[in-house]
Amino acid sequence: QFDTIYHEHFSYLSLHSTSKILKKFNLTIFKVKEIKTHGGSLRIYIKQKQCKKFKVENSYSKIFKQEKKSKIFKKEVIENFSLKLEKIKKNFINLLLDLKLKKKKVIAYGAAAKGNTFLNYCNISENLINFVVDKNPAKIGKFLPGSHLPILPINELSKFKPDYVVILPWNIKNEIIKEVKKKIKTKFITTIPKLKIYN
Repeated sequence: QFDTIYHEHFSYLSLHSTSKILKKFNLTIFKVKEIKTHGGSLRIYIKQKQCKKFKVENSYSKIFKQEKKSKIFKKEVIENFSLKLEKIKKNFINLLLDLKLKKKKVIAYGAAAKGNTFLNYCNISENLINFVVDKNPAKIGKFLPGSHLPILPINELSKFKPDYVVILPWNIKNEIIKEVKKKIKTKFITTIPKLKIYN
C-alpha cells in the first residue's frame, strides 16, 4: 500500500530498528499491537529497562520473529516490491488508455493525499481522468498537486455521468460505492492492492 508514503508518513521503522534505537536510551518494548491503520501498523508500548511493573509480553517476540521470517531486510524483497508497484502502474495506465480509446468518461472520487500520491506516481493528468470530485468544500475549485486535476463538487457526478469512477481513498470504497450508486449508474475502479473493476 505504497500510496500512503507521503510527507506525513515519510519514514517507516520495523520492530527490529525501533528496538535498536530504544536500546540506546535505556528503553525497551514490552508489548506490541497490530492495528489496521494505513494497511497495517504497529502500536508499541515502551518502558524504561529497569522498570519491573510491566513484563515483556509474547506479542513482542511473535512480531519480531514475523519480521525476520518475512525477509523484509533482504534486497530482493525490496526489489520485488518495486516490481509490484511498476505492474500496478502499468496495468492502471493501460486500462485508462483502453477506456479513452473506447470513448469512455472517467473521473476520480476523493482528493485524498493517498490518491494524489498514486496519481503522481502513475503520471496521470486530465488527458486520462477528467476531474476528481470531493465532499470537502475547502478543496472545491482547487487542483490536485502534480496532476493538476480540477477538484469539483459531488453534484458533478449527476451532470457529467461518468462511465467509470476511480476510487482514490480505496479504504472507504464500500461507503463511496453506496453513495455514488444513489446518484448515478456507473462502474468503479480501485487500484490497490490490485486493479479491480466493480459494477
